[in-house]
Amino acid sequence: MSKKIIVAGAGHGGLVAAAYLAEQGYEIRVFEKKEREELGYDWHDSMGRDTFELAGITEYDRDKLTPKRDPTFYAPSLKTPVSCDTGPEGKLLEIERSDLYDYLIAHAENKGVAMNYSAQVNGPLLDESGEVCGLVVDGREVTADLVIDSAGLSSPVMAGLPKKYGMNETYSENDIFHTYRAYYNLVEGINTPNMERFNIYFKFEKIKGIAWFKISEGMADFLVGSVKPLDLEKVGIVLNAMRKVQPALGEKLLRGGQIIDIPIRSTHSLLVGKRYAAVGDVISMPDPMCGSGITNAVKAGAMLAKAVIEIDEAGKPYTVEELWRYQVAYYKSVANGAIATAILKNRMLDYSDGALNFFFDKAIFTAKELGGGHRAMKMDKAEMIGKLKRGLRHPISLLKLKEAVDKSKEAQKAAMDIPEVYDEDAVGSWRKKLNSFVV
Repeated sequence: MSKKIIVAGAGHGGLVAAAYLAEQGYEIRVFEKKEREELGYDWHDSMGRDTFELAGITEYDRDKLTPKRDPTFYAPSLKTPVSCDTGPEGKLLEIERSDLYDYLIAHAENKGVAMNYSAQVNGPLLDESGEVCGLVVDGREVTADLVIDSAGLSSPVMAGLPKKYGMNETYSENDIFHTYRAYYNLVEGINTPNMERFNIYFKFEKIKGIAWFKISEGMADFLVGSVKPLDLEKVGIVLNAMRKVQPALGEKLLRGGQIIDIPIRSTHSLLVGKRYAAVGDVISMPDPMCGSGITNAVKAGAMLAKAVIEIDEAGKPYTVEELWRYQVAYYKSVANGAIATAILKNRMLDYSDGALNFFFDKAIFTAKELGGGHRAMKMDKAEMIGKLKRGLRHPISLLKLKEAVDKSKEAQKAAMDIPEVYDEDAVGSWRKKLNSFVV
């Protein structure tokens, strides 16, 4: 196979696509701006039980994987916690980000991928027609038959695409999660409410977002995420407030402590262009409600590799028309649910503290809704009547919830109606309708 494919950034999805393609004989190079040991946030993250299987990794140490703790949710008042319990087979798994990268990179290198670290991608390389034909890396031109963009939320490749590619999409205030996460010591001899659970607090200390506390490997795992700008002064205020609620949260910082940005909008409405395909945070693949995107990116990487292989087997070029099959597969499998979740996320963020407190206290939000995402918002007639009766004191808030649920169903159906074959007019109409739900 003489085709040359280059990957911008060592994102999870890009590494998975690279490994699958290298296995089939493609010449694959990954350019990553960080050093190898700098990859991955200094924390654990969750992923689906089938993530390694999706990545094509069959050998791994299962002791490095732990079941994610069952969550307990709290309204701002903290009065009526709601706990969600899943069976052993339904739990997500947690893994150290550094361990995950060890597996993904080793797997890619074993398949023949050439990893290049401390390699700053400056942007796309364009031919005389203004179309992607490679990357500019550290000021030099690197040509390729296809570019896979796995360079994250602030990708210089996406930012440098010609306007005719039509791939830059808008982000509202609710679409970026400014997130601080750190591990502190556990104060000995203190038992606090639900210490054994994953405690998630909506709009804690007036933040427009969430905070959490859980125990991870004998440490106090603390996070605060807000769609409003976040700085260390605000983090300190939230930390001190959390210590009053969870006094086992100690003062000594053990790990982490950075503020990072995570995309929590629905997946972009266009993932491909001529000789270009994107995967991961650059096109907002994380779950809009929780911000975790490992499994989604891994799925996308495998789907993209499959599409590329099919295109070459058919002797076709890497045009948007041919690469479109990757987008269809991802939207049919994952992205249709993401847009529904994004709409509900926006509704939750925009509720007042009083409305959230009321919904918890009156069982409008139960374990079913909070633990099951957009799919759990599908209520039968009896459930809806019961919630309407309990919610009479907040009729406007309840009406907005119903409108959001209805809108999420409509948006999911629109996403599933993605054109199977690329036609510029049909895709343009579909994108316009899809974006109308989230803009």
